[in-house]
Amino acid sequence: MLRRAVFVLLAAFLVAAAGTGSARPALAAGAPCVAWPSSFSMPTEIRVLRVASGTVETVPFRAYVENVLAWEWPSTYPAEALKAGAIAVKQYAWYYLMRPRSAYVTQAGECYHVRDDTNDQKFDPARTPHANHLAAVSATWPLTLRKSGTFFLSGYGPGTTDTCGADLSSIRTRLAQRGVRACALAGMPMADILRTYLDPGLVIASGDRIAGPDRFATGAAVSAATFAPGVPVVFVATGLDFPDALAAGPAAARLGGPVLLVGGTGLSEAVAAELVRLQPASIVVLGGPSVVGDDVLTALAAYAPTVSRIAGATRYETAAAASAATFAPGVPIAFVATGLNFPDALVGAAAGARLGGPVLLVPGDGVPAAIAAELTRLQPARIRVLGGPSVVSDATLEALRAFSADVDRLAGSTRYATAAAVSAALYESGAQFVDLATGLNFPDALSAGPRGGPLILVPPSGPLPMEVGAEVARLAPARIVALGSVAALSDAAVAGVAAALAGGAAAR
Repeated sequence: MLRRAVFVLLAAFLVAAAGTGSARPALAAGAPCVAWPSSFSMPTEIRVLRVASGTVETVPFRAYVENVLAWEWPSTYPAEALKAGAIAVKQYAWYYLMRPRSAYVTQAGECYHVRDDTNDQKFDPARTPHANHLAAVSATWPLTLRKSGTFFLSGYGPGTTDTCGADLSSIRTRLAQRGVRACALAGMPMADILRTYLDPGLVIASGDRIAGPDRFATGAAVSAATFAPGVPVVFVATGLDFPDALAAGPAAARLGGPVLLVGGTGLSEAVAAELVRLQPASIVVLGGPSVVGDDVLTALAAYAPTVSRIAGATRYETAAAASAATFAPGVPIAFVATGLNFPDALVGAAAGARLGGPVLLVPGDGVPAAIAAELTRLQPARIRVLGGPSVVSDATLEALRAFSADVDRLAGSTRYATAAAVSAALYESGAQFVDLATGLNFPDALSAGPRGGPLILVPPSGPLPMEVGAEVARLAPARIVALGSVAALSDAAVAGVAAALAGGAAAR
């Protein structure tokens, strides 16, 4: 067993600045270390000093974690022990990506984050990880360790006895590998093992979170994590109410740009900065002057050569106008949801962004004239009504059959179950990512629309609905991305989703 250098720490956890999920700047030879900008957005690579040669290699972060786990945690350990080890390996390396040590520069001036020997973590790509190592990393990849909302630095060492709970470090930041194995052999799950050896207040949370201090900054952060500069269009809608922005997601995705939220008057600093970064060719405002004032349009003119407004006399007319301005006849699908509440239309916006169809709003009973006219123009191959008969009546569903030969309903018993049902019907397993947002408010999920989902709504805290857990396990995404602050969507809620994903991976 390889021995880990003793941590010289004043506290069991350290605060690392939360970022927006934007790409980390490239490191050229001779450059100073550049910190990874977020404690909650998964790194993509790490710079490793090969001590024998004195050279620095840039290594994919996941491959690095898999290799180190293979060197330092025997493949014969039980699965729950290896999963605890995989998290500890990742947390250690990730921490030094975020907080590079100023002395870690070679004589040639190259920056590195970790050494390849046991001063940091043993790494040598000549060693092939065992299937058990790969499974442990896969099962825990979306997870991070946090305490009080901050990144938790953990390490590990061999320990002295084969007793579960023995060799606890005085500051509870270190796993004793022999004791961890004993805990796993006794049937203890990974989460309990980690809390036995590390701080009992530990939160095991999803790795990615995109958030700002308010809804406008969160929307800007989602945009920054998704779109490169030079977008053809940015859609702008009020962040103070939901109807106009519901139609923006599919339209923005169709044209290749994000949705940004504004208040009634003026632009927030975060939105202005994102517009400077995006350099859009055009900006489209959704909704009339009563929701996005003309002074906002005037301010937006500083950021794009063309600024226009799409609006109708009602929310239904605005949705129809956004569709008419964006989608040609013969769309593969159109989503219909109530315009009186937001949850069902939110997940429809993400699905419409992926499948190339609009979200159209109805009052619940009946099809407004503007929506009927737009459906006549669109000639959709399919219409999917979102939500149960209590929000969009059966009579409305029957009326929609006049506009498509394939009309059906996607619904569950709650808003969370409906979101899961939409995902199950429209997305295949193996998603690149899943976006999570609170189901009790609309702004964070609105910003997710152009990303194309799957978008899963969850309670901001409390038990995870069974339908949600089952759908996340089926999707088996490579990443879970939480949208919004901890106040909007708690770490505990996201951890429940991550646990469902890990449980699904174990079952496969």
